Amino acid sequence: MFKYIFIPFLFLIFSCGPSKDSPWYDQYQKVMAIHDEVMPEMGTMAKLKKGLKKVREENNSLSEEQSTQVNELITRLTQAEDGMWDWMHEFDKPANNADVEETMTYLKSEEEKIAKVSKDMKSSIQDASNLLEKLTN
Repeated sequence: MFKYIFIPFLFLIFSCGPSKDSPWYDQYQKVMAIHDEVMPEMGTMAKLKKGLKKVREENNSLSEEQSTQVNELITRLTQAEDGMWDWMHEFDKPANNADVEETMTYLKSEEEKIAKVSKDMKSSIQDASNLLEKLTN
């Protein structure tokens, strides 16, 4: 619940970017493009977790291996979700008058971090979707 209270606040932080004449504008846009691509998938991850939990609770015929896979994917989805929340919470949008070299270094580091979050989200979504399809058909 706590996380959802700050969504409007985070939207305001991320919607106000640097001016286009900023020397690090393009790098900032790269970082935000990765974020903006995967952020909508937070809902997908929540639905997949719910579906996996339902299968786990309602399907007594799961093998030990299937049960382990379900639990591992629920964990991976949760970790990917937490990774996004942590990244958003820790991301500091640079000021327009910030030092260019420091800001570029920071933004490149943030690009790597959000790229990992993106990879974690996409792979856990794909794997959870595949398993759910397999278990419900």
